[in-house]
Amino acid sequence: MNNKIKKILGLLLIISTGFILSSCSTSNNNNNDDNKYTVTFDSDNGSSIITQKVDKGNKVIRITDPTKNNSDFIGWFNNDIEFDFETIIESDLTLKAKWGKYTEMEIKFGLSETPTKAKFYFNDSYFDNESSKFSKDLALFSLGSALASVTKDINNKYFNTLGFDKITYYGDKESEYEDVCYSFEHKTINDTDLIVVSVRGFNYEREWINNFDLGLDGNHNDFDIRASLILNKLKDYINQNKQNNNLKLLLTGYSRGAAIINLLSNKILKLENKLTSDNNIYSYSFATPKGILKGTETKYNNVFNIVNEADLITHFVTTKYGFERCGTDIDVYSENLDALLTSYNENCVLPKFTEVPGMINKDTETPSFIINKLTNYEATDSEKEFTLNTRTEFVERYEEHISFILTNFFELKDITKTKIISKISEIASENALNLLSIISSGESLYNFLKPFIEEDKGDLYTNEFDSKFQAACNALINLVQTSGAPLLMFAVEQYRGVISRTIYMHTPVVYYVSLINYNPEQ
Repeated sequence: MNNKIKKILGLLLIISTGFILSSCSTSNNNNNDDNKYTVTFDSDNGSSIITQKVDKGNKVIRITDPTKNNSDFIGWFNNDIEFDFETIIESDLTLKAKWGKYTEMEIKFGLSETPTKAKFYFNDSYFDNESSKFSKDLALFSLGSALASVTKDINNKYFNTLGFDKITYYGDKESEYEDVCYSFEHKTINDTDLIVVSVRGFNYEREWINNFDLGLDGNHNDFDIRASLILNKLKDYINQNKQNNNLKLLLTGYSRGAAIINLLSNKILKLENKLTSDNNIYSYSFATPKGILKGTETKYNNVFNIVNEADLITHFVTTKYGFERCGTDIDVYSENLDALLTSYNENCVLPKFTEVPGMINKDTETPSFIINKLTNYEATDSEKEFTLNTRTEFVERYEEHISFILTNFFELKDITKTKIISKISEIASENALNLLSIISSGESLYNFLKPFIEEDKGDLYTNEFDSKFQAACNALINLVQTSGAPLLMFAVEQYRGVISRTIYMHTPVVYYVSLINYNPEQ
């Protein structure tokens, strides 16, 4: 056999050997794969997708938790059931990551407005539950929604991050929306349109002028006007953005916005031409004042008012004046609130409660004590013309004057406000009881404030303004002297402490921390 033939035979031998080895290798691998299963970890657009080979009859080894922007990892799920890593693997398996999608927002605490970060989560499944069943998860999302509506930028970032679209924001100092801002947001969930309505007070100091616009009869005048305005805008928004046969509404608001939302919920649920079925309406309001004429409210089982018994604002406008809330109150007050707040943020410290024996034994009694001081007292014959025991007395005797004082106080330059506070502090440092001389009469209050106000307003301080200013000072002092309010404001240190505490109880961080720790089952 010549060399050429040998080379050809050698080449054929090498090729055939390669095929045999390849065939053997494939056969061996098949034999191995028969004893292994593939487990795939699908992170659902998270950091990675990882596969793991598991010997038949063994357990899969849990991998490092994945990460995803604006989401907390909840766990690995198999067909919506959280996977147990003690399970014996008997087939190929795909595990999918479940995420809690959230947006983060800065919220404030107390008069010092201490900032703190808070996470607010959203999941489509929140709306699988019946609207008549209170949901803490949905309540927390609703609280964030209400707080976010305070400015357009914060509102849009909040809802965009959570996957909402068609965001329409009203506010931004437009006269039509004076001292209230609100927004509508849309999200498609399967074959359902979800629309969120969120409301918040705007221009925080000046909004109190509108809060005192009670009106002589019917619902709270200002709250009712705002609720009707928002309802008309909502109808337009639904007509323009509804895409599916099913519609669900979430209505939420905070403080002044909560009172408006409570009224709006009442109006929507009483409509003859329904926007959607009642069981598709979810209503969650927070720190909710009363604004519905007592006797016309309904205990709707899908309207929840999250309140804090120690928060003075939730007790106004007082039932004594004939106001109530519709729906069901959820009181999130906790006797451990001080510890819960400092545990969440060590800088969030409530003013210390000091018992006033025989008058205020616990902080939840503070609101009723203050209300009784103002509206539930016996007046002498000479004082009866100054009382505000009834709604009519308040409106006719004090509403215009309080509005005047608040309007002009909030318009003062910051330097003027500082001068007034400095002068009061100077007087108090010499002798705290001297402060009582300032409110001994309307004339004394007028004489104390006039130099500051006159300098601040300049040419705007006219004879007409001076006349209204004097009348307002007289009305305020009549109120103070007949109600026992001097005792609250100046005479006893403990009173100042409990009043400060009830004001702090109204701040967003208190409601956020209280709700996080609230147990609906208790």
